Amino acid sequence: MILVLQPLGDISKEKVKFTKTEIDSFYVFDSIIILAKKELPAMAWYEPRKRYVSDSLLVFLKTLKPANANYLLGLTDKDIATEKGDNPNYGIMGQGYCPGNSCVVSTFRLNKKALSKNIFWDRFSKVVLHELGHNFGLPHCEENDSCLMNDADGTIKQVDKERKYLCTECLKITSVHTR
Repeated sequence: MILVLQPLGDISKEKVKFTKTEIDSFYVFDSIIILAKKELPAMAWYEPRKRYVSDSLLVFLKTLKPANANYLLGLTDKDIATEKGDNPNYGIMGQGYCPGNSCVVSTFRLNKKALSKNIFWDRFSKVVLHELGHNFGLPHCEENDSCLMNDADGTIKQVDKERKYLCTECLKITSVHTR
């Protein structure tokens, strides 16, 4: 199984390398490849809120996925949003097709109330692993509040409560191997 990481915009090499290390320590892939940076597409920009529409980013990312790759993860520091209920532009930390082969994660909201850099890195790791979980077919977990697949519902507090593990119910659903 091959995963490619697609840096978007000005995200740092440090964050991209960290992402690779975190994924490799949690999920089993044959290979994780880092692609060259791409600019965020203008067609995904939502001018009224000055952020990117994640659904449009996912469509864009699908066009970048190499034929030999199973999954593609886009990474950005820019704010992203999706439609939620009556809100056409709800700010989020990440989004992934469930199941599917692409997801996107933004670091933009992960620094909120972070008391240390370690808290930021922990949040970033959990959101990345969560969105890949969606790609593997895992829905939001309703069995265990500390499961990685619990729905953050846009709040950083829930991300902080989660642990980097899949509960027994989630492990029953997916065939993807974790370490």
